[in-house]
Amino acid sequence: APVLPAVQETVGAVMPQASYEAQLADRELRMTGRVQIAVLREGWQTIDLPFGGMALESARLGGQPARLGRKDDGTLFLMLEKEGRFELELEMSAPLASKGGDLATTLKFPPVPASEMRVRFDKGKQLHVGGTTLESEAGPDGRQQFRVAVGRGGLVPLVISERFAGGNRAPLVLVHSRSTGRIE
Repeated sequence: APVLPAVQETVGAVMPQASYEAQLADRELRMTGRVQIAVLREGWQTIDLPFGGMALESARLGGQPARLGRKDDGTLFLMLEKEGRFELELEMSAPLASKGGDLATTLKFPPVPASEMRVRFDKGKQLHVGGTTLESEAGPDGRQQFRVAVGRGGLVPLVISERFAGGNRAPLVLVHSRSTGRIE
């Protein structure tokens, strides 16, 4: 009987680049995303979109509604049929929790090699990412803009605080002590 060669599983679609724009709206971040997708071969392909900490409100691929599914573990995936390059356009929102007078959230993005998020809001606030205070730049609309690189892990812990609070926060420890001494 002839021996058949082993079939090697190949990747059918990759995400080489992604960019996200976020704006502060009351107690949530409103986000838009543009994810570049390269489909490497014909036929149905799937690509995981493990977003976390946010709600996906709209997904369009090439101007048409995107075909999304959900795995048993809750991970979203995108179904693609044709070979080529595409742009996935996303509308998302992320609730912000109040944390000691600050607003905080942890976002999870898909692992994309070149991924960046831009966060814009009015002046008078600071953005902290994982304990690091970011410097702002002037945005196109006069508001302050922060650029956040999204690493391979995809986790982005954000804290938005009032500017006057400063970046050198330390926990306050209150101590009550009593000592008695005798001097002769």
